[in-house]
Amino acid sequence: MTGGCPPSGALAASLRNIFHPAILKALEGLWQEIENQALVPLFLAEPREGLTQTFQIVHPRFAAYYLAASLAIVENLKEPTLVAEMVEYSFHVIVNSLRTHGPERIGREPATAAAIGVHSVTRTFKAAARYVLTDDTERQRLEADARTWTIVSTAYMLTIFAVFHAVDQGPAFAGRWGNVATLAMWSRAYASQLYNLALRQGLLQAAPRPPGELPVRSDDDDLRLADAGTEDYPGLLKRR
Repeated sequence: MTGGCPPSGALAASLRNIFHPAILKALEGLWQEIENQALVPLFLAEPREGLTQTFQIVHPRFAAYYLAASLAIVENLKEPTLVAEMVEYSFHVIVNSLRTHGPERIGREPATAAAIGVHSVTRTFKAAARYVLTDDTERQRLEADARTWTIVSTAYMLTIFAVFHAVDQGPAFAGRWGNVATLAMWSRAYASQLYNLALRQGLLQAAPRPPGELPVRSDDDDLRLADAGTEDYPGLLKRR
């Protein structure tokens, strides 16, 4: 299964020092191809139908480059703890960018949706990594869903990479901010698909919910949930 390998610029210095300079150069080349072949077309696509069609075209390209980069990173890091550290650090960088600049550049609702999705996917990827890297029996059992996991996870990474790249560029961004906002909303939808897939595979245990219907949340509640992470959702909802 593929995990949350970081976009260009989101790899911690302590981890960069582990890689041979030639590997780092190759990775930077892959990230550049991802930007040119996948992200830029999404940023420049016509809204709505044009963005949907472009996403369907560029997703296979992105998946090929992203999986190659992921394989190179995992093979060079080797240690499961380093892989987990890389995933957590890279998503931390993305969330900080969303919180600092997201509301101003893509709107409060899309920025919040993307941040909540990142928290959910961080938990999901860390759970998946434990099984994939340490348990051969579980890895074989999960192979039946490997294709679905790869499609959904690479679709998620494409959306969140695009959002992070645009938000991080700020005023220098030359694409359509409306497209970025749409991709942010899509990222949360893909995060939900990954979470549900992980539940079905037994990688995660569903958190207990309060009895009855969940209350309607305000924007402030959503921000608190994003800050807290998915594990604290039920507790925060009970305290409303």
